[in-house]
Amino acid sequence: MPSVSPKQRAFFGAELGRKRAGLKTKTGLPESKLADFAKKVKIPAPPRRPKAMTIPKAPKGPKAPKGPTPGDFEMKVKTPSASGGY
Repeated sequence: MPSVSPKQRAFFGAELGRKRAGLKTKTGLPESKLADFAKKVKIPAPPRRPKAMTIPKAPKGPKAPKGPTPGDFEMKVKTPSASGGY
């Protein structure tokens, strides 16, 4: 059973080092148990959510002209010619 906290991992890792060096340990556990306790608990990653379905956009056609501009409504005034007529 892997240890739960980082402090436990550090303690059992030190104990494992003492056991492998041939020194006396505080717990008296065999090397396999110490190695098991010194392991870090691997928490599985949460499953990925599927991507949201996207609706394809309709293709755009040619751009329509915008509304009339202010210059479109101006009155065109004819100027008289040299002979006096319009």
